[in-house]
Amino acid sequence: MLPMRKSDAIKHFGGVNKLAELLDLTRQAIWSWPEEVPDLYTYKLHHLSDGTLPLDEPAARGQP
Repeated sequence: MLPMRKSDAIKHFGGVNKLAELLDLTRQAIWSWPEEVPDLYTYKLHHLSDGTLPLDEPAARGQP
């Protein structure tokens, strides 16, 4: 499965402001992410999106 993309998460939740509010972060924190959502937030966003956003398994990226 492909990694969760920041642009997909922003679009899914209706903008960077809403995504930041949902995660209790600043907009600047969201914009500082690389395009691949940090692992710390991947599971939470997958859950909050009712599975719409992909849950990237480390093994899919070649990691143990």
